[in-house]
Amino acid sequence: MIKSSDANEPDPAERPGTRPGKCWHREEGTQTIRMITEDKKKFTFPYFHFVRGCLEDIEDGKQLLTLNFPSDTVEIRGRRLDPLDKALDDLSLAWVRVLPSRHAALAPADFGIVTEIVVRSTEEKEEQV
Repeated sequence: MIKSSDANEPDPAERPGTRPGKCWHREEGTQTIRMITEDKKKFTFPYFHFVRGCLEDIEDGKQLLTLNFPSDTVEIRGRRLDPLDKALDDLSLAWVRVLPSRHAALAPADFGIVTEIVVRSTEEKEEQV
């Protein structure tokens, strides 16, 4: 049976069956990336506005994945973020959320963990310079 998309469906990260320890999802053919911050704000960015991504090691196994869009810069901090970066290569990163600390402690050693998502307006960034 084919199920059609329903406007009343829950957030993809909150669907039944989504593991509580999962902080990102890959889905081929997605048109947008949804970011869910720790305070439950939800941001949706269309892939056709995606300008650049940069993954860097910052300290003690922690990484920073920076995504640039014309209107905003998204900073994703965590550990083992390489799979998220690879999902960006083929534009299949569907959603990312902060993994609650209670779940992070139980995550397998090879599991990517998102500890912080910060969305900054490009205008806000220019004012700080």
